[in-house]
Amino acid sequence: MAPQLGFGLGETADAIRETTARFAADKIAPLAAEIDETNS
Repeated sequence: MAPQLGFGLGETADAIRETTARFAADKIAPLAAEIDETNS
């Protein structure tokens, strides 16, 4: 069996990814939905 390679970038990168995803879901997605609905 081949050894597994670890591509984890660490806790800091995980925290940045989670924070960015939360920001996008909370702030960007609603704005994008409004723009899509009003087309402006």
